[in-house]
Amino acid sequence: MVRVVKNREELEKLYKGRPVISIREEEYFFWIELKNGKGTYLEKVLKVLSLETIQKILLGLGFPPRVVKKLQETKKTDLTEFCLKTLHAGGVILTGPAGTGKTHAIIYAIAQLLRKYRVKNPLYISCPDMQDFKALREAYREADMIILDDVSKFLRDFHLDFVREVIYHAYNEEKRLAIISNLDIKDLFGLLAEEPIISRLREVCVLRRVEGADLRLKPKSHKGTVKSLHDT
Repeated sequence: MVRVVKNREELEKLYKGRPVISIREEEYFFWIELKNGKGTYLEKVLKVLSLETIQKILLGLGFPPRVVKKLQETKKTDLTEFCLKTLHAGGVILTGPAGTGKTHAIIYAIAQLLRKYRVKNPLYISCPDMQDFKALREAYREADMIILDDVSKFLRDFHLDFVREVIYHAYNEEKRLAIISNLDIKDLFGLLAEEPIISRLREVCVLRRVEGADLRLKPKSHKGTVKSLHDT
């Protein structure tokens, strides 16, 4: 089991009462030297990743900068907590009008999962922008979580074929999967148009329709503090 602590104080509480000889702090983890009947041995405990590190990771993985750079402004909502809970367990499909915070909530949840090493290599795919399918195919094979954003009726047939391919892969390899669409769930399933895919999605994904006003027209409506990410 991966052990993660926020700071040295939390680490010392974790090891209270154990035969600790020394603690060495590195950038992303601690080394703890302990004593037993045969001598000494080392244990490694990871540090919770900082917001800055998480943003750097997500930007390096191709996540949308307009969302990643605003993570420090995100506060917890029912939607962000729903996404975190469902993605921790498996998969989620968010549908509903544009601008209701679906992508923002998913990326917030991914940041939380990265923070405590629940995922290490998430892949973000903007479906309308898919071009290099060979590179994307290599990327989804290496990913431990896949996000398909903006699955819409405007996608070309070869885009939809690739979306189906990714869904089958995520299902067969038991990878976390998030699908985001402005369509109603009925229309989304109609677009995918394959009963085996729909059956698999119903098995592994929690479905939720997101209602509300277009947040892009109200930029101040979702602002919070940095603590909303760090303190969860």
